[in-house]
Amino acid sequence: RPLAHRPEGRPSRAEAIDGYARQVSGGGMFGYYKKRLFWITERLRHQEANLDDLQNLLVMQRWLTKQIFAVENRQRSLREERKELKAKLAIRMEKAASRLIKKRVAWIDRRHERLNDVAFVLRAFGDGIAFLYLDAHAVKPLTFEGDGSYFKRSAGTLSGKSGLATEILVLEEAIRRGVPAILCDLTNSIRHGDVCLLGNSDPYLIEVKAGSVRGHRGERQRVDVGRLNTFFENDRGELLGAPMSTRASLPSKPVDHIAALNLAASEALEHGQCVSNPEPGVWIVAQTGGFRREPFDAIDVSQRVGIYSWNGWKMDRAWLSYRPFTLHFRSPEALYAFISGRLFVLVLVDYDGLLAALARHGIDADLFPDEPYMIAGPWPDGTDGRWGLSAHYVDRLGVELLSPEWFASAQ
Repeated sequence: RPLAHRPEGRPSRAEAIDGYARQVSGGGMFGYYKKRLFWITERLRHQEANLDDLQNLLVMQRWLTKQIFAVENRQRSLREERKELKAKLAIRMEKAASRLIKKRVAWIDRRHERLNDVAFVLRAFGDGIAFLYLDAHAVKPLTFEGDGSYFKRSAGTLSGKSGLATEILVLEEAIRRGVPAILCDLTNSIRHGDVCLLGNSDPYLIEVKAGSVRGHRGERQRVDVGRLNTFFENDRGELLGAPMSTRASLPSKPVDHIAALNLAASEALEHGQCVSNPEPGVWIVAQTGGFRREPFDAIDVSQRVGIYSWNGWKMDRAWLSYRPFTLHFRSPEALYAFISGRLFVLVLVDYDGLLAALARHGIDADLFPDEPYMIAGPWPDGTDGRWGLSAHYVDRLGVELLSPEWFASAQ
């Protein structure tokens, strides 16, 4: 989480930056996938420019399914080998042989975890497909469950899913009828339903069952999908534990600093580092060839600052309901450098600057880093009670590089 979310007594800004510096590495085994990642990046860019090319949409999903199957098969082999090795350790043996087996088990654990990273990145391209069609704010309810305070668990392995063949038939039928669609299990963000129709900026979820729905879990899934579809259709309804939620359109098109990010990434790839300050209170630091502290010492921000390590969010596989990095980086070289760990990106957002921007728009607010509503204040018209912006919403400043000035004007 950003530093501003931490309780008092936790790391200072300098200590937090040092901690994030340890996340520069972590590229894992992506060199093996380099050519494949360049290929799917090209296909995704083509889809972005040709949203009606549904054949390409289907080709990408078949490719992602094949790649995820290969990753899961490799993980399955590793788990079987690990089980055999652990059984051997239960038998008395020489210490040297025992050490070798333990070393191999540790290697298997690391490799299995790195393959989880690969699967996450592959699904980030699936997220890229979804976000080409869907409104970014419409995706959040698809990631969470309950009262919205925790992520919905993923369905498990794609290759072990008994109803996958039926889901693919539904996907192909939707595309045959001219409706863009995606298999939900090819994304990190869409965790409700099996197939998501992308014909509008709002999703339409389909729960596919090869047979009749049985059991409490199947019924709960059906009800959750029904609630979400009803909410998107009516712009109101039960959502994330709230008995009645209402949504409204933003007053203006979002303004972001993705162009500044790409310029900074290009400069860092060519010269080693770049610090960009696209507007007061926002800094983008891009580095290659190892972490260097010097740029951070020159950045003048308050102690109430959000520090967003994009590499950390990726490594922690926490980049779920936000516009994915596969769409942020326009250059295939920059995207691959970020995925592989060669490019390090840190975004700093001065929250005191955000509060000042809100004040310029006549909104009195303060920062509550440990509360569900991170920024809150009294209603401007004097109405009893308080309004608030959730931490998830405010994090869009750092993860989607939204302009704080626009952000304040849109409230």
